Amino acid sequence: MATFGSGEKSGSVPECEPVDTPQPGLKNKMIPAENVNNRAWPRPNMIMIRICRLGAMLTVVCLPFLKVVPAYAVDLPAVQIAALDQPRVNGQLRGEPPMAPLYGIILSEAFTASLDTGSSGIVINNFRAADLGIGHAMFNGEDVVYLDAGSTGAATFTVSELLNLEIASFEASTPVTSYPHVTGPARVQIAEPDFLFDGFDINVVGMPAMKCKFVVLDPKPTNTFTPENPYAYMNTFVYNPWTPFDAGNAADPGIPPTSHHVRLSYADFNGFGTLTTSPSGYSPPDTLGPTLAPNPFIGPDPVTLLEGGTDDTPGITISFDGEVATGSFLLDTGAASSFISKAMAAGLNVRYVAGTEGTATPQLESFDPDNPGDPGVVLPGTFTTDITGVSGTQTVAGFFLDWVLLPTQEAADPYDNADSDNLKFLGGPVLVADISTTNGVDTITLEGIFGMNFISASTDPATFPSSDIVPTPFDWAVFDAPGGTLGLHVAGFPYPPARVPADGDINLDGVVNAADVALAFKALLSGSGTLTDEQVAHADVAPKGECGPIPDGAFNLGDVIVLMRMALDED
Repeated sequence: MATFGSGEKSGSVPECEPVDTPQPGLKNKMIPAENVNNRAWPRPNMIMIRICRLGAMLTVVCLPFLKVVPAYAVDLPAVQIAALDQPRVNGQLRGEPPMAPLYGIILSEAFTASLDTGSSGIVINNFRAADLGIGHAMFNGEDVVYLDAGSTGAATFTVSELLNLEIASFEASTPVTSYPHVTGPARVQIAEPDFLFDGFDINVVGMPAMKCKFVVLDPKPTNTFTPENPYAYMNTFVYNPWTPFDAGNAADPGIPPTSHHVRLSYADFNGFGTLTTSPSGYSPPDTLGPTLAPNPFIGPDPVTLLEGGTDDTPGITISFDGEVATGSFLLDTGAASSFISKAMAAGLNVRYVAGTEGTATPQLESFDPDNPGDPGVVLPGTFTTDITGVSGTQTVAGFFLDWVLLPTQEAADPYDNADSDNLKFLGGPVLVADISTTNGVDTITLEGIFGMNFISASTDPATFPSSDIVPTPFDWAVFDAPGGTLGLHVAGFPYPPARVPADGDINLDGVVNAADVALAFKALLSGSGTLTDEQVAHADVAPKGECGPIPDGAFNLGDVIVLMRMALDED
């Protein structure tokens, strides 16, 4: 698994009400208020960016440093240190074969979980797993365990029996009546009692549940969060592809069209964990390991590059004091804050002051790259962060960039900060830390993490509520998992036309059959001139990926071949 992030906020942001009934094992802890729909979620009192593969929890304590710049065109306001909210879903578990939902003695069958693109797997809190009676995967009479290795040590998870995870969207005012999206049979990871989730009923739904799905984020409610209005949650919706958009239905909007689209790559970290048993250390078959799925990156896939492959996915460009650097950033909906590596910082002529890294008072400085041995100039307005892993705690520092450029598919040049189709944040905070994972031979250090503070409304948690909230610049964020894009709709921009589904229904009669194939052959022979633009969009069914058609904007023989196969299945 790679749970690179799942952030919780810092400072005086108020929490939800505690559970009315006593919860064994949760003494003196603030947890979500449980009800039949599990719609409540805490406003945590610290930033925790969970890095399960790396065996680390990041607790952020920040100092203010922000100049808010008005947004013009696609120049977006500078964001603050931490997101005010992050996406979550409602969930329940069933056994395999599917049976009644698992129901605990203390907790209900339903729960709320962080929806985390930074997690390669699904993590269930040890307390809930025990209460639900979830069995373990066994080999030679012993529990199968999964070790996530990283820069600060290793984290151990027990692997579950085969389960079926069912999830539903999270909209704070809407009762949950069904859980339409099923992942399974799958094996989840059960957090150890002394790990990051101890004492909290916190669960993580990662990438296996998002394969072949669209995740729609409505961050607008976070703009209205105040101590008096602590329930201004980000709404999170999960949809099958081509679900139509209904702008008038806030509780179930469908998939909105978006003004800008960021191309993504996927990194498979499956080889960066160790499957074993406890205590004997047998090597069980892979079939007993946790269910994992690749993680999205804005930029080249670091695993592919490590293996000698190529990837031309445009990365994020950042700038500070006239220097510019570009890197591949993990898209991490579970991270409240954002990061860059020490190497990325050095590309901006920023480094730790000698002798301060690893101390309680780390400092950052700018340095002369032509004379790196000379003392640098201490950066003003930095903030500090405690990174706590299984091997100990260290404090790191962060600073504010001058701008952050998101490359879009609409731009002629994804690296041009003057291209009016790219999205340019006029400032943004980043923590400087090497977040690494190893397979025992090679090590990958993430160049950056693009956290939710760039999508949600954000603030300085150390001074909130006296500090200002920076509103989100987006009406919608849409993670198209099968298409590998992040759609962002900038507030005030006109909506583009709704996408026509690539479903093969060329004659629009509701089925795909020989009649559609005949039209496709006729169009192919005539250069598609016999089809309207709408019909061509319906016919653009190739290439066909794991989750169905991936339209490439061209109609050719490949589309006809896929259409023939679809018609045979339909007939």
